[in-house]
Amino acid sequence: MTGRHPDRGRHPEPAAVAARPRSLAAGRSSRVWSCNEWDPLEEVIVGNPLHARFPTPDPSTRLAEFPERSFEDLPRGPFPQRIIEETEEDLEAFIAVLTGLGVTVRRPETWPHEARFSTIHWGAQGY
Repeated sequence: MTGRHPDRGRHPEPAAVAARPRSLAAGRSSRVWSCNEWDPLEEVIVGNPLHARFPTPDPSTRLAEFPERSFEDLPRGPFPQRIIEETEEDLEAFIAVLTGLGVTVRRPETWPHEARFSTIHWGAQGY
């Protein structure tokens, strides 16, 4: 059903789209909302590479990202500062293009990539 509205199995009428509330739950408004893939881009969130880290090594990381390396040779910890600075420079250039086209660009706060995440079945530091 690609390209079709999931609620009706057909494209929604424009008036129905405009009338639809932009909410995640009752009383809570969402800052991100998308109705389709063909309207002009109005607003976008562009990420932030500051304090980025390699994911905690595990077998899936090795298979997906570094199949030629042994588990012991997988990168760990923060990305090199040079990579973070170059990425931020590229993102700033991308943002300049978007804003030049009239797109509102939002940037998230720096995420605590060094934070520890876990469940009862696994744990990871950062990502």
